[in-house]
Amino acid sequence: MANSRTKPTTVLGKQLEQHCWPVYALDDADQLIYLNAACEQITGVSSDQLIGVTVKYHEVGQLSDIEQAAASLCPPPEAVQAGPYFAVIDFSGSPSQSTASIWNASFFPLVQENSTQQGTLAVLVPQSIDARADVIQNNESDALHNALRTWRLSLRSKYCTSRLVGISEAMQRVRKQVTASTQSVHPVVIHGPAGSGREHVARSICYALGALEAGPVISIRCELMDAELITSTVRAFYHRCSDELGKHPASLLLLEAEQLPSDAQTALYHLLNEKNQELRIVTTARESLLSLAVHGTFREDLAYRLSTFEIALPPLCDRPEDIPILAQSILEERNLEQDPQKRGFDAGAIDLMLCHNWPGNIDELITFVDQSCESSQSATITVDDLPNQLQHAISAHVYAQKEIESINLDEFLLDVEMELINGALKQSGGNKTKAAKMLGISRARLHRRLEKPEEKVEESMFKSIDD
Repeated sequence: MANSRTKPTTVLGKQLEQHCWPVYALDDADQLIYLNAACEQITGVSSDQLIGVTVKYHEVGQLSDIEQAAASLCPPPEAVQAGPYFAVIDFSGSPSQSTASIWNASFFPLVQENSTQQGTLAVLVPQSIDARADVIQNNESDALHNALRTWRLSLRSKYCTSRLVGISEAMQRVRKQVTASTQSVHPVVIHGPAGSGREHVARSICYALGALEAGPVISIRCELMDAELITSTVRAFYHRCSDELGKHPASLLLLEAEQLPSDAQTALYHLLNEKNQELRIVTTARESLLSLAVHGTFREDLAYRLSTFEIALPPLCDRPEDIPILAQSILEERNLEQDPQKRGFDAGAIDLMLCHNWPGNIDELITFVDQSCESSQSATITVDDLPNQLQHAISAHVYAQKEIESINLDEFLLDVEMELINGALKQSGGNKTKAAKMLGISRARLHRRLEKPEEKVEESMFKSIDD
């Protein structure tokens, strides 16, 4: 921590500087304008570095210490609209975590004589762990925000995880597989349905050590390649890597590999086998390349060459428990880039999102969260703010037209005919003449139908019955 802090000269400033509780202030543009020494201690960042930084209500992960500290000090959006306001700030897992990691925060408006709000003053008071649960249960958005922050901080030192959000067993497995993949240079294939975040997972593996420390990375859109183009591209990349020797391996990223033409598959296979340079090959596809090879739609030897590791991304409908925190994550990423800031979703909005089957997976959820943020006029998104398409899609799914079952028409018509004949005989007391008259056919014809019911029903008979 820097020691060049400018000491306050006023009596009040000196008292705040020496106060044991963290105190800080924001101006009307949400820029930090003051932090006392106690605030520096809990953030682990000096005031010289933080003053002038604009705070945003987000927890997007993979941030610098300064950006993370600024995000941690950001009050909920309601706090800058009216005051006083009370919330919880969680510093669990921060680089310079103090004895108390959970704080009760009180936010007070700094108001001019004309009642115009000039900024916000924040005072933090340590809170017991037991008290924390009671406060968090009162606001679902705060609970998700703090849970997301704690989860981000525990993972940000390993790899970029801004799309690997989730508490489900499926996503825990994916994160373990990604970790294993980053610790070797063996080829890995990431496959899953459209919109499931295949490319992001692939890039997380390539940039596991951070963009500045990772080796060279080249991404290739396989649908745009032919044999000649992929050969020249990969050869040029090999040459570049030989000129940029470092301690971290280069990465070849093959996107949508199932769309690679057959001649390009052959060229790539031979090219990979003739090079001895250490190279991580990361591939994305909608299906397992080994499964495609079994069905003859992908070159088998290349499929095995690329599939030392396989990571299967689950569709969003198979992990509904991840939807609330994933939606909160997307919303807070939007906060980082745009205004006004949003706090989260109310219980009704979350319940409605849980009813949707999300055929477009994470990409569809991102679209709907963006649309909800645009339409919402308050800090919390409600059911009324969710796009109409979401509600219509849920209704269409619930009341979907049932598939027509296939039937054997001749057997069905025969069953109908015999049911009518048996009904007529029952009504006539077994008198075949009366029964035939009721059916509008001759007695002889009735005898034939009773003796050979398996014969094809004559159209003229059913025309008489219909009449």
